[in-house]
Formats: sequence, C-alpha cells, structure tokens
Amino acid sequence: ASYEMLLSLRIIAAIGLVALGSPMNSMLTDLFPQKERGKVFGIMRMISSLAVIVSILFFGRMAEIPETGWRIGFVTFGALSMLSGLLFAFFLKEPPRGGAEAVIADVAQKSEKKYTFSWQSVAAIFRVPTNLLLIFEKIFGVPVQLTILTFAVTWLVDERGFRPGQATTVLTGIVIGSALSTLIGGLLGDWAERKNPRYGRLFIAQGSRAMMAVLGYFFFQQVTGNMMTFFAFALLFGLFMDMAFPAAIAPMIAAVNLPEQRSTAYAANRLANGLVQAAIAALVGIIGNQITLTNLFFWSVTVSLAFSVLSWFAFYPYYHRDRMALDDTLAKRRAELA
Repeated sequence: ASYEMLLSLRIIAAIGLVALGSPMNSMLTDLFPQKERGKVFGIMRMISSLAVIVSILFFGRMAEIPETGWRIGFVTFGALSMLSGLLFAFFLKEPPRGGAEAVIADVAQKSEKKYTFSWQSVAAIFRVPTNLLLIFEKIFGVPVQLTILTFAVTWLVDERGFRPGQATTVLTGIVIGSALSTLIGGLLGDWAERKNPRYGRLFIAQGSRAMMAVLGYFFFQQVTGNMMTFFAFALLFGLFMDMAFPAAIAPMIAAVNLPEQRSTAYAANRLANGLVQAAIAALVGIIGNQITLTNLFFWSVTVSLAFSVLSWFAFYPYYHRDRMALDDTLAKRRAELA
C-alpha cells in the first residue's frame, strides 16, 4: 500500500505545481509592463532553479539518515508548501487584470469587471498564430532538456569514462548555467524589446537556440579531456539552455493574449509541453536502446536545436501582427470604458 500512497501523493503534488505556474505567470503580466517582463520571468524562474538545487542537496543529506531521513524531507517540503499557501492567502493582493497595460491601466478595474473569462473565449487562444507556433516549436525544444536530464550522467560514465561522482559534477555545470541563463535571458529579452519591439525577442530566442546547437555539438560530439574541461563546456551550454522562456516565450504569450485569457494561454502552452514531453520520452527511450548515447545526443540536441532555430523564422510574419491586434482590441476597450 505504501507505493500506491506515494504515487497518489506524487500526483497531487504534481497537480499543485503545474496549477501554480499559469496563474502566477498571468499575475506577473498584470504587475509589470511588457518592457520589464523578461527580467521578472527570469528572476522567478531562476529562483525555481536554485530551489531545485537546494532541494537536491537537502534530500541528499536526508537520504543518509536511516529509515526516517526521507520522511523528514517530505514533511519539511510539505510544511513549506503549506506555509507558502498561507502567505499567498493572507498577504498577496491580486492586481486588476490588464493593470500593467498602458492602454487600459486607468480603467483596468472596469475592464476586469466587464471582460471576464468564458469557456467560449478559450477557442480564441488557438486562433492566434503566435500561440500555435509556440506550441509547435516545442517539438524541437523539448527533446533537448529531456535527453540531457535522462541520459547525461549515463553517457558521461559509459561513453566518456567518468566515475558517477564526476559525471554528476559535470551535470551540475549545466544546472548552474541553466539557472543563470534564466536571468540573463530575461534581461537580454527586455533589452531587445526596447531596441526592436517587433523582432527583438525573436532574435534572442533564435540566437540562444543557435548557440545551444553549436555548443551542444562540441560538448556531446567533440570534447575530450578531464572533468574540468567537460564542466566548462557544460556550464557554457547551460548558460543558453533556459534563456528562451523568460526572454521570449513568456512575454510573447502575454503580448498576444487578452488579460482575461492569459492564464489559460499559459496553461495551454504548459499542457502542450507535457504532451510533447511524454511522446518524446517514449521515442527517446526506444531510440536510445538502438544507437549509442553520443549519436542520440547528436539527433536530440544538435539536430533538434537546428530545426528549432529554423522554426523561429515562422514567427516573423505573425508575432508583430498578433501583438498589434491585441493593442487594437485594448484601445477599443479603453474607448468604451473611458
């Protein structure tokens, strides 16, 4: 019965973690204008990444305590989750939807009351080309992280000759770089937004994927040497790994969806990510048994990222148009409510 209980609790925890993301992202767009959203998304994502690192270290120490260590870990994180929920409930004040949009900022409360979420409006999300392209692009973006997190340590041990402890240290370079890349990406995305609102964020996302493709090729196919050499390349690769979400993806979703639809738009994007991840996981598992892991990384990292770079060209005709369509709609609402 313990396995069934653990599985049930894991499902409940997963639902809570996934359910938190979309409302949080939507709320951030109500608090901060478009030119600052990359930085904000980057900070929030970096905090999440650092929390993962801390939790891994914490559970590692707890696992050394016989019998009760894992219980202490679960109870600790359960208590922290409950505490965060209480803090949200008592101290977090929800801003009016669209409160950070300059066009309707002074009438945001009126707009929130008049324009509310409806199930009929969900279909409108899938009529926005930028939303569909962001979902399609995941086909090429998801395999990268999935393959690395699943097989990197095994690859370093079996095909590069490192000890398990050394392999874990090398992988830590990717984790650290990835945590930093969220903040760097967010800042770069906001800078590009100011320089070129039409295409700036697209440039950063496309450039980060191109750098990952190049560095991934050298790291997984060409690099030889000691642990520090691999760690350095892992860190460089990680610095671009999670850059696209705060720099482009999250702010772009906000820029093309109505305030009352943004939480649903983020949820739809997250759902697509989960579905693609499940399908890719099965495919990668099958292919991984047929070829060497080095060859698997070539296809799932270098080739996949090359296609990702190409897929971002599809955004250029649509993103600015979708953004202007949203601005026009908000301007009409402003005229109605003023």
